[in-house]
Amino acid sequence: MKYYLRKNLKYRENDGGSNSPNVEDAIFRLQGKVLKNIYKLPSNKRITTSLDFGCGQGSTVNFFHQAGYDAYGIDICKGDIEIAKRRYPYIADKFKLCKPDVFKTPLRKFTDNKKISLITGHRSLMYFDKEDFEKLLRNFNNSMTSNGLLYASMLSTKSTYFQIMKKSKFEWLRETVSKKNLNFEYMFFCESKKDVIKKFSIFKKMLIGSYYYQLDENDKITHYYQILCKKK
Repeated sequence: MKYYLRKNLKYRENDGGSNSPNVEDAIFRLQGKVLKNIYKLPSNKRITTSLDFGCGQGSTVNFFHQAGYDAYGIDICKGDIEIAKRRYPYIADKFKLCKPDVFKTPLRKFTDNKKISLITGHRSLMYFDKEDFEKLLRNFNNSMTSNGLLYASMLSTKSTYFQIMKKSKFEWLRETVSKKNLNFEYMFFCESKKDVIKKFSIFKKMLIGSYYYQLDENDKITHYYQILCKKK
């Protein structure tokens, strides 16, 4: 396993994981405005399997379960998976622990061998170098149904984090300058919508947008690009 993957795992475990007890607004709007109205998901005619990549403590998986999906989630943080199982005992078997080099494992292993109609990667896909990210997307593609969808939100270079991290020896990835500033060590950023589309080019772009988050004018700026893709 590559060094940067081991370091990212260590940071996730030391930080205590991702504590998000409620589904994020981006996911709520994705289902309500797009997946339900445009793509008619989940389907009334067949089981619609979803997978949340980097599910943390499970709120997104629970949200899609409540919406009618056969929802699964995977994460590298053992503590998060254990909390998700306790928090949502009625779907405890849908939360799976994976390794940082999960791109080596067919994703259907985590969905009881079911092909996946929807994969969500909300702020969880930018922790890979170029080679591994491209392997991951091929894994996604091979694990999807013929009309499978992928949603991702990606940090942009407009974010404060880009400025306080430095270029690393791993292609695409920047690394933490001061461990006091960030609780992870390696991640990449997208420069523009065009850059996002290029990075996800093995899929067909359906929708692309962006959003800012800044609690107040003195807080760090976070800017994300969002993309919804479809299997070609």
